Amino acid sequence: MARIPRQPPPGVEIAPRAQGLSWLRGPAAIEDGWVTLRGGEIEQYQFEAHPGFLDDLVNVRRPEAIVRFVAAYGLLWEGQLDPDDFEWLSPMFRVREPVERWLSFVAELREIQRLYCLSQWALHRGEPHVIASLRKAAQEIVAFPAGEALVEVLSEAVAGFLSVLVTERIEENAARFLVGVSDTHGRYELLPAAATLAGHAWLQLAAQLLQHIELGECPACGRIFVLAPRQRYCSTRCATRQRVRRHRRRSEES
Repeated sequence: MARIPRQPPPGVEIAPRAQGLSWLRGPAAIEDGWVTLRGGEIEQYQFEAHPGFLDDLVNVRRPEAIVRFVAAYGLLWEGQLDPDDFEWLSPMFRVREPVERWLSFVAELREIQRLYCLSQWALHRGEPHVIASLRKAAQEIVAFPAGEALVEVLSEAVAGFLSVLVTERIEENAARFLVGVSDTHGRYELLPAAATLAGHAWLQLAAQLLQHIELGECPACGRIFVLAPRQRYCSTRCATRQRVRRHRRRSEES
């Protein structure tokens, strides 16, 4: 039997329990191309990753949506502050990030989710227009040769590209998964560990890919969301809106 070391080897971290990230959030404003988190009403809280976090982030498509996200979660890269320093935080305190960087970051997350969805839909639904979109994506991102390649081959090419890209982004953001214990019964789980919300976003996206979570794009509002069985719209509100639109259209045609 192999001898178990009393101390973990270099580079291995042990996380006995899940720990949140101490982060800043609060009222923000868009100023001259920057999203600015202002002092005075800033709150320091323990961020813990949950599915709603990534869902909210990938659906930030306008500057005003950034403001709402910062109020709920904080900035993506700037938000750590020592608890002792927080007590002396001045109302004049400012921390900011470029809006363009935000929108570019979110656009890349959305594009990865879109490619992942195309790959899954092409494999499981086999709809011609989805397969055509997947074929076009494979040709654009991995220089896949034109032709009538099998859907499985196209999907594998796209999946290989996404796996490399997501791994690179995780490394760039100094994020990682730790092996931790979820409860007093000694059950193990993979815990996300990152120093920024951007790092947590990449880890959560990687978890979606690993767990083969089915995603959808709401036909009413365009929001990307985690699909439930027989679900088509992201919310009851969108489903109702779409039914009203269809009713009005039929009324106008009759």
